[in-house]
Amino acid sequence: MIEFEVSKPFSLSPDLVWGVVKEVKDYTKYWHGTRELHVSQVREGVFEGVARLAFPSKVKVRVTVSDAERRLTVEYLEGVMKGFHTVDVSDREVRSYWRVNLSPWLKPFEGRVKGHFITGANNALERILVEAERRAKGAN
Repeated sequence: MIEFEVSKPFSLSPDLVWGVVKEVKDYTKYWHGTRELHVSQVREGVFEGVARLAFPSKVKVRVTVSDAERRLTVEYLEGVMKGFHTVDVSDREVRSYWRVNLSPWLKPFEGRVKGHFITGANNALERILVEAERRAKGAN
């Protein structure tokens, strides 16, 4: 199992950061480990479909957006990995938490994959904050 959490502090409005995180259509701009995300809204704040990952594979996903908690959850339901990933925005920090199991054929590479996921999560959080800063400057 791959399980980890990374976070980045910020001094922006948390609603501004959350505004970047919650845009499901822009997910691949920040999370480069997901090359494509094809989802449809099935009910308020819930999207389902398929994601194509950086290592060539597709997974069935459910994406849930909770404005009340300022949390985006990606559930990996079927495919090369199962589990979930959350992005939480608090008053001064954005956090990414991962808990996924890889398919048996990927288990020998779990350590390397985890390292890539951690690097990717750190980079994604940085890209999110850069975009939030860009939007803050555009609003002034």
